[in-house]
Amino acid sequence: MKCYRNKNGISIIDSSYSANPDGVIAVLEYLKTWPQKKVIVMPCLIELGKASKEVHRKIGGKIGQICDLAIITTKDHFEEIQKGASKKEKIILIENSKEIVNRIKSFLGSGDVVLFEGRVSKNIIEPLKN
Repeated sequence: MKCYRNKNGISIIDSSYSANPDGVIAVLEYLKTWPQKKVIVMPCLIELGKASKEVHRKIGGKIGQICDLAIITTKDHFEEIQKGASKKEKIILIENSKEIVNRIKSFLGSGDVVLFEGRVSKNIIEPLKN
């Protein structure tokens, strides 16, 4: 996990190397300590077998408690993540990198934070570093 701040004062937490259910929950708990707006960008998790629906609902519940916005980048278990959240409108599906970058730029300001969790494309992360 790498943390840094871009020129606009947005904090970036880059945990994009890989993801597992416990790691996602742990980094969301860490995100709770940030006082400003919080966004998570992540794909659905893979290779979870029969536990997949339950895991994604649990992650959705945690996202709903902590984040102001969640951008899910793959549709595999998007509905399960959304079902787990109390405020479904906070969790959106966007698969296009440019749309994701634009949404984050329009949503966050100085002092806010974005978390990249799991295998998030560098085409999303790199434009936000500057």
